[in-house]
Order: sequence, then structure tokens, then C-alpha cells
Amino acid sequence: KLKTRVGVSPLLEDENDKESMKFSDIEKANILQKQFCSVFTNEPESDIPSMPCKTYISISTLEITSDMVRKEIMEMNVNKSCGPDNIHPRILKELVDIMSKPIALLLNRTVEEGVIPNDWKRANVSPIYKKGSRNHASNYRPISLTSIVCKLMETFVKRKLLTHLVNQNLLSMKQHGFISGRSTTTQMLKYLDKCVETIVDGGVV
Repeated sequence: KLKTRVGVSPLLEDENDKESMKFSDIEKANILQKQFCSVFTNEPESDIPSMPCKTYISISTLEITSDMVRKEIMEMNVNKSCGPDNIHPRILKELVDIMSKPIALLLNRTVEEGVIPNDWKRANVSPIYKKGSRNHASNYRPISLTSIVCKLMETFVKRKLLTHLVNQNLLSMKQHGFISGRSTTTQMLKYLDKCVETIVDGGVV
């Protein structure tokens, strides 16, 4: 059974005016851009809060090997979309024996210099339909398709940071998201246990 993707439906430039329907791709893109910009949150810059020191052990240097890159590429979903660099995950997977070493060199250079290439900061923004009328731009949400190679970098950095945080016991026991072995289910069980304990002690929930 083949699944086909349907493009964005004709959109109303003014959701209160049924005569303002736009059909061309450029007009629809402009309507979606205006909608996404209107709901974008620009966080104000402020001073970083001072935190008490919980450990004097620094995180060790991140060194990315070609074997690490090869392993991640082989586990990659080849059906994912590529970013603005047009490097598709299927290409990386087919050429993994050739590409893993130069990619490792590139990622290590990025770590050493502490600079992300400008191409990795770009993204193709794609509208995804949520619910309601397909003719309303407000019923679409944006997803950013970024460089696959940059995502590899993010994977290695995240894994290194998380390992350090766990090993140094720097995460709160109340943290359930994005940690191995914890989830919304463990959070719910913890909350339910607290409710039962309160009720047994004669309290009110």
C-alpha cells in the first residue's frame, strides 16, 4: 500500500474572508511564513542565573571516531528528509565506508574550534497539518529540516553531556524527560504514588 503526501491545500489570506483564497505555491508560502512569524517567541536576553557548584569534575573532551560515526549512520532512518545541504541520509548510509572518516574529522574540528558552520544553522521549514480546516494557515505547524551531518554532531554532544550529568549525579530525581529509563509513565507513577500516600494519611488531593 503506497502512501502519498498531499501538499498544502489552498489557503485563505484572511481567515474571515472566504474570497481571499490563494492557490499558487508562492502565495501559500507567504501566508504560512506570515503565520509562523506571528507565533514565533523571541526570548529576551537576560543574565544567566548563578547556580551553586555541585561538582568540580569537568567534562572530558569529546573525541569522535570514524567508528562512532559509522555506527550512527548505519542506525539512521533513510526515510528522513535532508536539510538545505541536500545530503540525504540514504547517501550517507550507502557511502558509509568512505564518508565516516572525513565526517569524523569535520565533527572533531567543529568541537575543537567551538564554531558551528553557517550551513548547519539553516533549515528548510515545512508546514505540517494539525487539525481543523486545511484552508487556514493557523492549522499548520512548522518543522525545521536541518543538516543530517549536524544532527550527527548533536547526537554525540548530547550523549556526552548526558553521560556526564548522570555520572556526577547532577540531574534532579524529578527529571523524567529525555533520560534513559524514565518517561511520562514513570512520572505519572511517581505522582500517583504521592496521591495514594496523601489519601492514606488522611489528606486531600
